[in-house]
Amino acid sequence: MDVHVHVKLLNNYPKYFEITTCTDNRLMSDDRGPSRVFSSGYDPDDPVWDVDPSDTNQMISLSFLAKYGACYVAPPGGTPSEYWVGGESLTRAIMDDIVEASFCADVETGCPDMDVSSLPTVSRRPTSDDGEGLWNYSPEVEDFYPNNYIKPNMRDLTHYDYDDTKFDKAYKYHMDNNLPNVDKSIIKPHNVVALPIFKGFGYDLFYNMDNSNARFPYKGWWSDNLQNKDHTLVAGQAQANDVAVDKEDMVDGWVNLRDLTDQETLVSSKLGNIYVCLFNQHRARVDPQGTRNTYPHNVYQNNVVPILPDLEIDDWRLTSYNCDPSLYQYSPQNISMVDNLLQTNSARDWLYFASNLRGNAKETLNAMIKLQPISGVRYEGIAKVWDGGRFVYWNPANGPNSFLVVDNPVNVVDARRAELRVYQEVFPDVVPTFDAEIYQVIRILDPDEYGRTFDLPIYLNHYGFGDAAVSVYVGAEGTSALLLPGRDVIAKVDFFNNAGFDWNLQGEAIEAEELGEAPLSASDLLYRVKHAILAPLKYNFLSVHIPQELSAYLSVAPSRHTAGIAPLFFDFMNVNVASIRDGFRGTYYYNFSLAADIPSTLTGRLYEIPITINPEYFDHLPGYNDPTREGFHDYTLSIPPIQIGIPFLDDYPVSSWRGKVFYTSSRASNIELHQSLPDNIVPVSAKVISTADLLDLRSISSTTNETTTENLHNFYESLGPDVDLQVTAGAGGQEATYNLASVLPQLPIPRDQGPDTTSYYILMKAEAPSLPFGENVVSEDLSVEFQDHVPKTKSSRLGKPRTRTIVAKGAWLDVGYSAKLVSHRTLNELHDQHVRLGASATARLVLTADNIGSSVAYNTNFTVHLAPEIKPVVELLGRESAPGVTYTITKDVESGNYSVGVELKDDLVPGTPTSTILFIRYVPQSTTRAQADSATYLKMVDGMSATMFLGETLGNKRVTQTLMESYSVPVVEDPAPVIVLNGEITDEFDISLSARVEHVPGDVTTVWFKFLRRATSGQDAWEVISFGESNTTVDSLLRKFNSTQRMKDPDFAWEIVAQIHGLVLNPQLRQPSDGVNPSDLAVLAESDPLNFSNS
Repeated sequence: MDVHVHVKLLNNYPKYFEITTCTDNRLMSDDRGPSRVFSSGYDPDDPVWDVDPSDTNQMISLSFLAKYGACYVAPPGGTPSEYWVGGESLTRAIMDDIVEASFCADVETGCPDMDVSSLPTVSRRPTSDDGEGLWNYSPEVEDFYPNNYIKPNMRDLTHYDYDDTKFDKAYKYHMDNNLPNVDKSIIKPHNVVALPIFKGFGYDLFYNMDNSNARFPYKGWWSDNLQNKDHTLVAGQAQANDVAVDKEDMVDGWVNLRDLTDQETLVSSKLGNIYVCLFNQHRARVDPQGTRNTYPHNVYQNNVVPILPDLEIDDWRLTSYNCDPSLYQYSPQNISMVDNLLQTNSARDWLYFASNLRGNAKETLNAMIKLQPISGVRYEGIAKVWDGGRFVYWNPANGPNSFLVVDNPVNVVDARRAELRVYQEVFPDVVPTFDAEIYQVIRILDPDEYGRTFDLPIYLNHYGFGDAAVSVYVGAEGTSALLLPGRDVIAKVDFFNNAGFDWNLQGEAIEAEELGEAPLSASDLLYRVKHAILAPLKYNFLSVHIPQELSAYLSVAPSRHTAGIAPLFFDFMNVNVASIRDGFRGTYYYNFSLAADIPSTLTGRLYEIPITINPEYFDHLPGYNDPTREGFHDYTLSIPPIQIGIPFLDDYPVSSWRGKVFYTSSRASNIELHQSLPDNIVPVSAKVISTADLLDLRSISSTTNETTTENLHNFYESLGPDVDLQVTAGAGGQEATYNLASVLPQLPIPRDQGPDTTSYYILMKAEAPSLPFGENVVSEDLSVEFQDHVPKTKSSRLGKPRTRTIVAKGAWLDVGYSAKLVSHRTLNELHDQHVRLGASATARLVLTADNIGSSVAYNTNFTVHLAPEIKPVVELLGRESAPGVTYTITKDVESGNYSVGVELKDDLVPGTPTSTILFIRYVPQSTTRAQADSATYLKMVDGMSATMFLGETLGNKRVTQTLMESYSVPVVEDPAPVIVLNGEITDEFDISLSARVEHVPGDVTTVWFKFLRRATSGQDAWEVISFGESNTTVDSLLRKFNSTQRMKDPDFAWEIVAQIHGLVLNPQLRQPSDGVNPSDLAVLAESDPLNFSNS
């Protein structure tokens, strides 16, 4: 998961403002040396210009006359009453006197002819004033600053650190912490921010500049550059935004330093600083004719910049960096590509940054950190995800070398996880080969939750929302989150506000009583300041929801222990504050008291106590009366529930539970089991069983006798309830899904007392119509799928080995076969074992059956199922087979397919194989497209099955076994070679033969004529009577020969056939060389015989 870190930096000193500045007393200089004007008085109708009014690329700086007369004078036609000084509305006469006094005050003799004592002066509104009405106000000053920039306490000089002396009538210093830029003489930042990247403990945290999340537009780290759009920006813009987080950059224009007019020497020097060169090569544009104030000294394109880890104190890159004009300046969008990660061998790495932070401004720093588990480690409990940043800043109010350190709070989360595991057992160990019943036990377990105890004296948790967070801490001030009867525990609720606006409590949000007045700090003692000491009575803006069963014994009220305690920093008040300021936090304490008479039935538990926010007591909250644009804050602020453990008492009956608090970290829900099963295992149903049921099942299965199967069956039928079991066809098997929602809504299962139940058992019954003899896989895989508390869907598989097996005993047949294409006439094996398109084919199948099981197979019958267009050769049934085998041919009426039944004479005893032979033939039908057309293989056998009778010990029943799958022969698209023989007897002994050859591949055809003598016994004998002669072009061959002697044999009928013999070589047909016997060559084609009588 991703961890978004959102750090807000703030400068709590006032922002820049001078109450006597306006356009009319503005002095401009282009910063080129002695021409800059410093004057305490001049004629406003004759202003001093030493800049070019038309050149907006000048490096203009603004100075102002200290006198306020020019800014508190209404222009001709203006309304003097709109101007106020020291609480007095001015008249034209008073304005004239103020202007005159401002001029004569420059004369050494002063203003002897004027009584200036009666003139009002800019001053601080006295504390006795009720604050109503204007005190100091000038439209000229108001218009010189951005709209909404000047607040009433700034006009009245009542904001702290504003001066009201004869020397200063404004904020004396610019309490800005800056970065190096062209307007500053510093070469190093005033601020250093160190972000530790905690590496994790039991889990892994790491930062990478490419870390990203779809919720945010940037990678790695980034700043929102709030100071370029906030209420402290003075860059000639028209508006100042109190809420800047949802606004766009308002700086009207930037000037590249190299484009500044006549500033080559200065710019060259400044660009030699790496911070200026890489991150802030631009200056805010100052328009010489602009009507609003611009203060470029504290305006930066990048307000947060990385610090390179290898920069040294006097590094040459601070003054002599080679800033080539082509060198890229990083923008806020890609600045994180600068590698500022310092990797260490310790518990944390570091990111270093520097920041511009002008008075009263806020700035953000975001980082994206990846959190991931460590393989093999399952961590739960309080987990630190953010180690807190360190902010080192310059505090010139304490002296030129004063640097202070502020540490950001550490953030933790309550790490919870549901991690279910599955385990599996199979019963019984041994089953019959046919009609077996198999029982599979599935155990679902969360091993990490077994006997989990809460034993920490504290409980700490944070909820983070991006730019706000809320934390709870139980066990503050030395109390313990393990609450004993009669004791108290203090819990703290912290609100961290980085949302961009203040959260102000309203009305009776906090009811309190005043305990008196007292100074709270050394500063209070020094200045003799007393504060009202308030003790809270009730937090109406929060509601604590104590569990109903505990409400009579647990009471809660705001804690009073912090009343009168000084804050850590004088200006960082946070305890019981009525305003949770942006960039600050608000802290509120509760005291919980447990009654001494709490019953033992309520002990031993960890109680979760929710606390909710009542938003109606706030003026604004993220998502509630939110001043940002709609949808900017897409969350509702909430508080982590606090946790308090009440241990079992020392006299509790179960001694092993005494003093302990049991709890469950996380529960799994929407639990489903997914199981992969072989095709021959058929799930029937599943039921819930208890631990006691499992022990009974093991006991029944351990006794192996003739009643074991029946006992298991009866035991299963007695169980309940049923589990929703769905079975679907899967890849290579079956998929079983167990939906446990109705029987197991969550795991662990809650108990009233003691540890929750962490295990659950399911018993699935399956049937196996047939199992091969020996070891069989009955479950191929098992996994549990569930949702954790997030909810996030997770799964866990059965550990290796993931398969489960049993042993099958009994009769089991194994059939092997060899199949070859043969000559339909001679039954000799063909050289070419391919079926040709459109040609018939005959196959010789040798079936060998063997009983490889442990019992006799009685009265065994085999059935061979032939494929479409395949027929048995009836006249050859039984040929070459063992005696006593009976054959039966059947034809399916609907499909027209044939089956051949084979009934063996003898029973099949284990280890005594027997064989039988079948001849089958494929003859393409002329009325339909042949099965072999354009196919790769021709299926000749669809499959084979057997039936057998089992003996008494196996149930006295006839069972069926599927023996083998289909048998196919390869097909080639080439037409089959054809030879057509014609002949006639031209006289008594002379025969004229003509052979026509087709579809013979190659360029050579060799034909042999053969004389067949057929005796009365039916035995065939072949003799070659003539070799053909090779001819590369002839389609038909004509031969004549005299066969007087052969044809006069009275005991034989005779006929003549023609054959094509040859060698097939890639795939040309080659003529055999001289001396090769044609019987050694392949017969490629054979003609039908020509019959001649012996007369």
